[in-house]
Amino acid sequence: EMYFGESEPKHEKKTKRRKAVVLVVDEIDYLVTKKQTVLYNLFDWPSRGYQGNSNAQLIVVGISNTMHLPQTLHVRLQSRIGKDHCFF
Repeated sequence: EMYFGESEPKHEKKTKRRKAVVLVVDEIDYLVTKKQTVLYNLFDWPSRGYQGNSNAQLIVVGISNTMHLPQTLHVRLQSRIGKDHCFF
């Protein structure tokens, strides 16, 4: 089989690499509203692409001027932003 143009045997699984798209949103604290739907949809967007078997991986990076922003958000939104924070 390798002689007819195939570089790998059929029994070996090929891993498909997904392209990463990074979306950086600065001044994200200005998007906070009472219902916080804009922020929820923004941070829910990567999980929707993953569930839909998208060929790209979306990474959202939010930059805020307030250090306590994650604690002021709704619990449903806190579950979307993850636990990794970088303070500088």
